[in-house]
Amino acid sequence: MSFADTTPLLWVDGLKMHFSGRRRQWYPWSPRSQIKAVDGVQFGIASGRTLGLVGESGCGKSTIARAVLKLYKPTSGSILFDGVDITEKNRAELREFRERAQIIFQDPYASLDPRRSIGYTIGEPLMLHSTLSKAEIQKKVETLLRTVGLNPSYINRYPHEFSGGQRQRVGVARALATSPSFLVADEPVSALDISIQAQVINLLKRLREELSLTFLFISHDLRVVRYISDEVAVMYLGKLVEQAPTDDFFADPRHPYSQALLSAVPKAPWEDTGVQPITLEGEVPSPIDPPPGCHFAPRCRFAGRRCRIEEPEFKDTTPGHKVACFLMDGTTD
Repeated sequence: MSFADTTPLLWVDGLKMHFSGRRRQWYPWSPRSQIKAVDGVQFGIASGRTLGLVGESGCGKSTIARAVLKLYKPTSGSILFDGVDITEKNRAELREFRERAQIIFQDPYASLDPRRSIGYTIGEPLMLHSTLSKAEIQKKVETLLRTVGLNPSYINRYPHEFSGGQRQRVGVARALATSPSFLVADEPVSALDISIQAQVINLLKRLREELSLTFLFISHDLRVVRYISDEVAVMYLGKLVEQAPTDDFFADPRHPYSQALLSAVPKAPWEDTGVQPITLEGEVPSPIDPPPGCHFAPRCRFAGRRCRIEEPEFKDTTPGHKVACFLMDGTTD
């Protein structure tokens, strides 16, 4: 079954997330610059599926994560969760959504309160979102610890008594406390040793299958994304430039930026395909003053006159495979 045949649990349409920057001049009435962290993004994630969101640091991936969870108030656009528009809902109206949508943070050291036992940390969402008794909460916390592969006897220990991988498992248990249907995993293994990364990724994959979870999985590691994701979306300077089913994306990347990312993925000697790494010239432009036309044009080896004055549409080139590039039209001039 293709993504096009399914109804999205999460649908994001025209999402913009702009922040106020410094004043353009020194005097106090000078207008502030606008940081366009996310600038008109559209995507959907079907129930029970995983969308892998990739791109360079600073492209807006984590900003999207926080915006779709309403940790940031979007500048414009709409966010539909299970058919309900949550864009303009207030804190009280978002209570049910908060139970069904949770996040696993990148840094397992910073995301846990060192003054609280892990039992309190995991059980806190249940204190806020349920009417369970103290004994019932403790029982559920012990069950959650077993679910993520930790011994329930650890319930009264503190974060400093755990390794990085164990702390991230605690973070996963906390995210699962309210029995959510949607999880955002924001670089969940990038701070872990390579030997531990596989354990946490396998845990997330198992939980997705056992609990029918839907994931927005954010990473810069394409090998991890390929393993866990059903679809891949590539982001560059606040915009999506390509989105496709995982197998299609890795077999046939169509945007020049996607091709450059894939060419840079380290390969073992027996995996060598003879493809030479594509070197991108120049620096990523500033989101305060992005270039006109295609944002990738200043670094693209195929860019023509049209690319520098006109913004390409993010559209299907084949069913289910979207690309924002004039090369798909046959001309960049």
